[in-house]
Amino acid sequence: MELDYLRDFVKIAHLGSISRAAEASNVTQPAMSRILSVVEDEIGVKLFDRENRSLHLNPAGAVVLQAVIESLSILDNACERVRGLAKVPSGNLKVAVVSLHPNVPLFIADFARRFPDIRIDAFPVDDETTLNPSVCDLCFISSPISNPALVFERAFSEPLRLVVAKDHPLASRASVGLAELCHYEFVCSDRRRYRALVESYCIMAGFVPHIGFVHGNFSMQRGHLMLRKSVMLTPLSLLEAPDPELAIVPLEEEYAQRVVHLATWRNVRPSLAVQAFLTAARIRFDLPAAPAPASP
Repeated sequence: MELDYLRDFVKIAHLGSISRAAEASNVTQPAMSRILSVVEDEIGVKLFDRENRSLHLNPAGAVVLQAVIESLSILDNACERVRGLAKVPSGNLKVAVVSLHPNVPLFIADFARRFPDIRIDAFPVDDETTLNPSVCDLCFISSPISNPALVFERAFSEPLRLVVAKDHPLASRASVGLAELCHYEFVCSDRRRYRALVESYCIMAGFVPHIGFVHGNFSMQRGHLMLRKSVMLTPLSLLEAPDPELAIVPLEEEYAQRVVHLATWRNVRPSLAVQAFLTAARIRFDLPAAPAPASP
């Protein structure tokens, strides 16, 4: 049975008249009558009760009408999604990088090469609470996340390591438990998110860390580690280079990681450029495919 015949059946049911349905479809009344006859013959039952010049759905017709409407809706939505996939994504894409990691600029550069019609503006942001949909389309961000308007999925993670001077009492250890650090002074980055990460894991280990030196420059952090026998927790990607004067010691707590998420906006319909970026990221970082979007 042709799809157009089913659509004409829906028109007849809604208008209650073959003549009005014929007029709406720009066909003759006899042609519309033949279409209805074909539909009823294919199904094997009459779908309307005829009263004078009006048509009224009978119980069988009501069942068929609901099934046809639902089926056509599913088919139309599928066709729209497929047509969307066939389009070449273009436009502007604003990507906020709240948590920098070497994987992020490498992925963005690769995406830009694959989609030259998408103009990407990637920029660093320290505080995700300042973000909104007019500022960025999506962002890379690490836990903890405090903006309730963001919907996020885990992209990748890396373990935290203890960094100390070579002559520090813990430097020769094969591994160290977080609780053993409770009496040491901590060196910390001045990025709010990094400090919150360190504090959260120390609190999970049963103590509040004494953060005695905060600075955004690694050379200054290194100098304080050397002079004061302090400790620092950091993912390896944030260290500038191997340093013969510093020791890097694994933590016993495997859960102590920096987790980087890819976040989009709740209740904001993604553009084709955003959809292309998310699809490429899910493939690159081996993320599960997203569910089909709900109808607006």
